[in-house]
Amino acid sequence: MPPIGASFLVLDTVDSTNIHAMRLASGQDVGHGTVVFARRQTAGKGQRGRHWLAETGSSILMSVVLDTAGIEGGCGFPLSITAALAASDLLRDLLGDAVHIKWPNDVYWHDRKAGGILIENILRGGRCRRSVVGIGINVNQASFDPSLPNPVSIRQVTGLMHDPEGLARTLCGHLEARFATLAGDGPSGLLADYNERLYGRGLPLPFEAAGERFTGTIEGVGADGILTVRRPQAVRYRHGEVALLGPGG
Repeated sequence: MPPIGASFLVLDTVDSTNIHAMRLASGQDVGHGTVVFARRQTAGKGQRGRHWLAETGSSILMSVVLDTAGIEGGCGFPLSITAALAASDLLRDLLGDAVHIKWPNDVYWHDRKAGGILIENILRGGRCRRSVVGIGINVNQASFDPSLPNPVSIRQVTGLMHDPEGLARTLCGHLEARFATLAGDGPSGLLADYNERLYGRGLPLPFEAAGERFTGTIEGVGADGILTVRRPQAVRYRHGEVALLGPGG
């Protein structure tokens, strides 16, 4: 397979890089590793139906087409941690060890969100054949919509301007390395790094589940993507069953 980013499409404006990449991938017009990068999105997609907001030319706005038919775990949580680790690799190079991954795949600097990931899949015959991994990272934005609870950009941390397209190309290298580990070793080759970078692990934090608020301690995440929180007994939660409250929520 060609390396991720060997085909790198740059668009001035697009509705959403994920929507555009899904259109291309669904028609088999592009190969594995094709990247769609945009300077501006008019309908950027975030998780749970939210919009991803970014000033023109200020951010990494990219989606990557991946062939996932032969990957252990297909297009589920293993692919999610692959992308999250790659994004955190890039940010750790720039911002240091204060970069963590908030379960399942948001990327944080301290208690502030620096990037997010949205994965959409193409199924054929009930099996995952291709996936589109959307990655958004705040690069040069100096201020944000006040309705957003805790965003941060690379510029706000470092005081320096960066080239979003150049960083996106560097991110492709990190994603290529992490995807190669997933393809070769399966999710077990990534899980230790993921848990080592897990936001809030080992700290008492406020949560809410089934309408109940409580203080719990994150113990870790399994290869199935289930989060274990001690409260004081160990309880396992699937994505959407528990919410972390406060700055990291």
